[in-house]
Amino acid sequence: MKTKKKDSNLLSTSQLIRRCFVMMFRYGKFQTIAMFALTLVLAAFTIANLFITEYFFNRITVLIDGGTASDFLVPILVYFGFLATNRLIPELADHWIWRLMYVVARHHFRLVNEKASRVSPVLYEQKSFQDEMEKARYGAGSITWYVNVFRNFLFNSIPVCIVMSWYLFNLKPILSVTVVLIFLPVFLSQILQAKLQAKKEETVAPLRRKMEYYENALTRKEHFKEVRILGATRFFRKRYQDVQADFMAEEWKVIRKEKLIEFGCQVATLLGYGGVLALLIGSLVAGEIGVGAFAAVFMALRDFFDQMHWLSWDLTKGLAQSAGRASNALRFLDFEDETGEAVEPQNGEIVLENVSFTYPDREERAVDGVSLTIRDGETVAIVGTNGAGKSTLVRLLTGLYPPQEGTVTVGGVDTAKADPAGIRKAFSAVFQKYARYKFTLRENIAISTGDVDERDDKVFTVCEQAGIDLTKESYPDGVETNLAKEFGGVDLSGGQWQRVAIARGLYRSHSIIVLDEPTAAIDPLEENRLYTSFAAISKGKTAILVTHRLGSARIADRIVVMEQGRIVEVGTHDELLSQNGTYAAMFAAQAEWYR
Repeated sequence: MKTKKKDSNLLSTSQLIRRCFVMMFRYGKFQTIAMFALTLVLAAFTIANLFITEYFFNRITVLIDGGTASDFLVPILVYFGFLATNRLIPELADHWIWRLMYVVARHHFRLVNEKASRVSPVLYEQKSFQDEMEKARYGAGSITWYVNVFRNFLFNSIPVCIVMSWYLFNLKPILSVTVVLIFLPVFLSQILQAKLQAKKEETVAPLRRKMEYYENALTRKEHFKEVRILGATRFFRKRYQDVQADFMAEEWKVIRKEKLIEFGCQVATLLGYGGVLALLIGSLVAGEIGVGAFAAVFMALRDFFDQMHWLSWDLTKGLAQSAGRASNALRFLDFEDETGEAVEPQNGEIVLENVSFTYPDREERAVDGVSLTIRDGETVAIVGTNGAGKSTLVRLLTGLYPPQEGTVTVGGVDTAKADPAGIRKAFSAVFQKYARYKFTLRENIAISTGDVDERDDKVFTVCEQAGIDLTKESYPDGVETNLAKEFGGVDLSGGQWQRVAIARGLYRSHSIIVLDEPTAAIDPLEENRLYTSFAAISKGKTAILVTHRLGSARIADRIVVMEQGRIVEVGTHDELLSQNGTYAAMFAAQAEWYR
């Protein structure tokens, strides 16, 4: 199981353009081709407008020089017919372009989310990975936007610029040079601002993630009771405002530089526009061009200047922003997936040989040289104080984390070499930090099946096993009760939610089940009933219990005692008490609370 991250340097412009276009074409072949075709249609209308305008004003000149009204009728019908078409077709084309962009953008968001689910879970322990994921989610839609900018730039602006230059060159060669003077500053501005935005995103992504966290602490339902009772609102508000100030400071640094670039671009473009107009007027006065050509070029240049103005102010900024964000999304997609041999465990035996693991950015080992064999069908309890390494050990033996030293085999399969998806098929688990899904009770329990079957009666069986009382008072609609009050459902207590989490773990087909301290919100008597029931349910299956309450560990065939990442004792409850060691001391300390 390998995880690799490419160099965090920003992608070059050529790499970014190539990869964005390839992704667009791969996940929306028809949509991408249609977008480019429609863009060329829009460019054709812009170019045609140049010649239609020249024709129209030349006919007006004929009318002024003594022509009849009939001479003017055809040109006016042609001109206004084209004018109407030139207003309606672009609107329809623009609508379809945005529609097609939306369709393709959905694929890019899906790719980022799928990538997040395929990388090694150990990466989630790294701050740098969290920042990369934040930037990728923020930038997923920018891949489509980046291509859209270049679509308009390459298939609209450039063709129009080329035809405009050719048209002006035929009128007077020097005129074509001035179009380049209008066009070039915009292109340079785009490159400079793209680099600014990309560097900015590297700095503001972690700040944005902090702002979201503090905002959630102030506004989310999960936090409001503690925040209000403890009077912590002021604390979180100040933290939010401090990070927001840092965020805005970074934003303004870039905005100031962007404004200077944009100002210089506008000055250069205005000079180019003024030069064309001066040359046009001089050519008209000298009789080198006709009225129709003057009017056509004058109107076309006005439209062209407006387009360049839009490019330099709006589109350029959009390109600059989307370049950095799209680059972030693509770099995130370069993380390697968890890979390995497609094999599945043959039984529930788990063997750890001299296994060690250290979390990123830490020096001390969370698990240090652990060797342990859990036999197929055996129930093992893992106990120890906080920070002893219990939860890390569970992540290693379930294949969530690869060992950095030693080997872990599940059913004869090495977790470091096998496809993690195959390893995890053998497992079900209930963790202390369980999820509270805002779905129905049935969906909360049967979520591991993918498609929840309303005819499935297994849900009722596991509800009974987990101690879920399906009364009208707690669950008005039975297993179809929505468990989100904000969506018209009910609000469960902490103990009720824990039973739902336990039912979810029991529902999943498994040969090995892990209960990692899932009963913290359940009273000791109910916990004892639940574990006794669990022992009966797990008969013939491998079961691993992680618990602080040593009384519950008595149902296990063996108890594993951990201390500072190492296994210090292994045995039955009675054996460990007779040794008068760590377990006996912990048991005696807990027993004092019940005397």
